[in-house]
Amino acid sequence: MSDRSKQRSAADNQPALPQVVSIREVKRALGLSQSTLYRMRRAGEFPKPIRLSRARVGWPRAVIERWIANRSGSPPDTE
Repeated sequence: MSDRSKQRSAADNQPALPQVVSIREVKRALGLSQSTLYRMRRAGEFPKPIRLSRARVGWPRAVIERWIANRSGSPPDTE
């Protein structure tokens, strides 16, 4: 096995880094405002973001996709 093949095999075995979704992308995808997202987060109705830097947060794409899938099975809110 060549050195290049060994490097490629080692890279193939590494877990993929999660894709991180920004607050802007989440707002656009869900049609919700930032204040609504944070209100839902405080109420335990939305996943906790991860801190990317001092001023930025994001969510792993899989977490948002799972939240959407779980939410789509619930009845609509009626107030």
